[in-house]
Amino acid sequence: MHIECYARAAGAGKAGGRNLRDVIAEAEREGAACPHIKDPRPPILLHGAPPGEAAAWAELQAGEAKDAKGRKFRRDGLCLLGGVVSYPETWEVVQAGTDAHARWQAWEAATVAWLREEYGAALMSVLRHEDEGHPHLHFYAVPTLTQDGRLRIGDLHPGRRAAEAAKEAGAPKGVQNDAYKAAMRDFQNRYWQAVGMGHGLTRLGPGKRRLTRAAWRAEKAVAGATAEAMRAAARADASVERAHAVVAAARVKATEAQVAADAADAARRQAVADARTKARAILGQARAEGQRRLAEAEAKVASLRRLGGWLGRLWAGFRGVEHRLAAAAEAKVAEARQAAAAEVAMAKEAIRAEARKEVVGELNDLRYEARRTEKARDAAADKLAKAEAAAQQAAEALQAEKAARRRAEADRETFRARWAEADNELSALRQPTTGPAYRP
Repeated sequence: MHIECYARAAGAGKAGGRNLRDVIAEAEREGAACPHIKDPRPPILLHGAPPGEAAAWAELQAGEAKDAKGRKFRRDGLCLLGGVVSYPETWEVVQAGTDAHARWQAWEAATVAWLREEYGAALMSVLRHEDEGHPHLHFYAVPTLTQDGRLRIGDLHPGRRAAEAAKEAGAPKGVQNDAYKAAMRDFQNRYWQAVGMGHGLTRLGPGKRRLTRAAWRAEKAVAGATAEAMRAAARADASVERAHAVVAAARVKATEAQVAADAADAARRQAVADARTKARAILGQARAEGQRRLAEAEAKVASLRRLGGWLGRLWAGFRGVEHRLAAAAEAKVAEARQAAAAEVAMAKEAIRAEARKEVVGELNDLRYEARRTEKARDAAADKLAKAEAAAQQAAEALQAEKAARRRAEADRETFRARWAEADNELSALRQPTTGPAYRP
């Protein structure tokens, strides 16, 4: 990764004599701004707005900013940070196989995520170029105006920020330079630890450390093994999390099934109790109605009896017709009694039929509710059994994932041991075994 700062008008010794518009024109592949590219192609925007908008925003803020003494911000004052992040494989290698292409895509996504975290809202544009030998990304960030109108590029550039802090502390120029270099090394280290190490990339190439080709291949192999171990550990962690989620979901489903079964059972018991209460009420009403109608019939019979006695006494003085009238009265009384008895029987039968009909209907409803409740209970029991089976499978999957994680941990320890062996070999290679004293 390489970063640089730019101004509206380039000053002496700044950014190779280029201003921010020159850099943006090259990034956007405008006309003659990129003569070193044989076949220029438009860039692919990955985050934010096109670079031209980042440049316009930087110029707008620079026009409103003030320096430390309250004066107008200089034209050669730095107001835009630009950077390039390169992938070590060529486009031919990246596009040759599925695995290589997937590794490059994962590196690109991780790099964009790291840039967003590193610069936050100041990161305005990230794009990819596909018309050069190696895949690489360009990014642009603009510092935010402070409350007192200052525009400090050191808020984005770690090296300049460290050098300015050393200068404000009264340190000499050499100490300022050392602070700049240390901050930039830390910047590169942070990017490598967050992205490079997890994708099998080494922190430094072989040239600066004067490594032999064999030592460099060994270090690359160890780096790739470390990245694979980290990915395996991450996959194991993700699998364990998924297993935990499945077990938790199974437990929730089992609880829901138990609650549904309890609710169905309670509903069945309540339906039975309601039906019994309603049947008792109907029977009580039927008894009351029967007693009422029976009392009416008895009243009619009593009135007829009184009528017969009165007729008997009336005609008792008439000896010639006494027996005939008495017989007629008795016949009428008997007929009235039969009619009253028939009416009472019909009333009782009607009451019984009505009560039987209502009770049968209630019993049928009760049987239907009981059958439906039993079905719901069976369904809940089946759902509970399935949930328990899923929980058992999840538990077995969890045990398998734990075993996989232990194997990944063992592999990681093995790779660490190999890394230590490689370091020992590198140390041995750096120390000469014969000849004059070694001079770095």
